[in-house]
Formats: sequence, structure tokens, C-alpha cells
Amino acid sequence: MNLRNRILNSPCTLMMIGMTCFVIGNPPSFIHIATTMNSDVLDFARGVLLGLSIGFNLLAAWMHGRNRRCARGPS
Repeated sequence: MNLRNRILNSPCTLMMIGMTCFVIGNPPSFIHIATTMNSDVLDFARGVLLGLSIGFNLLAAWMHGRNRRCARGPS
């Protein structure tokens, strides 16, 4: 099993990736990023990171639920 399959088939790893995207994309309000970039670019980057966070976390929750149902077997 290669690294890509191991990462994409592990709900815990996907949850860690999602939470990392959330932390990077949602800095506290007291941190002001001083940059010469346009504020629209920063809003875009934050939106992409928060969207990735939501997607990874939902995928991890779905995979965890699917793994629990499959582990019980047919009812």
C-alpha cells in the first residue's frame, strides 16, 4: 500500500488534514496579516482553506461511520 492510499483511507489522517486547514485558514481576529497582496486574494485563500477543511472533515466522518457499519456485519 503506497502513501497516498494510506492517507486517503484513514479517517484520522483526513481529520488531521482538515483541522490543519481550519487552523491555517481561520486565524484569530487579533492577528493582522500585513501584506501587499489584495484583500480579495487573502479572502480567496481563506475560503479555499476553510472549504477544504469542511470537505476533509465531512469525508472523515462519513468514512468513520461507514467503517463502523461494515465492522458490525449484516444485521
